[in-house]
Amino acid sequence: MRVYRRQAGSRAYKSSYTQAVLQKAVKEIQEGKISLRKAHQNYKIPLGTLSHRINRKHEHKVGHPTVFTAAEEKAIVDHINIVAAWGFPFDFFDLRVLVKTYLEKQGRCVKKIHIYTWQNNFALSI
Repeated sequence: MRVYRRQAGSRAYKSSYTQAVLQKAVKEIQEGKISLRKAHQNYKIPLGTLSHRINRKHEHKVGHPTVFTAAEEKAIVDHINIVAAWGFPFDFFDLRVLVKTYLEKQGRCVKKIHIYTWQNNFALSI
């Protein structure tokens, strides 16, 4: 499975609190023990972070959703390894044909798949 890599020069997101402290603050706010502003002052957690956590915003993964699940990518890797074990070379064109055929048989229409970028990232992750 490929892992999202942060681009060079992007924001560092340095924080002075841990996940445990954030969860404790959110729990206290939800139980009504302290207010949002009081939690911000006590735990030194930004108001926006607390507000978003309480209102359940930004829960999804960063970036565009992947086309294949981890199980599907593993199945593709297993298929490539079996074909390679039989002694048949498997190049990028064959990978593109395999992926296109798989998606067509699944009845899935992927409008935006940057196949060249995907195949290079996929090949590096094997």
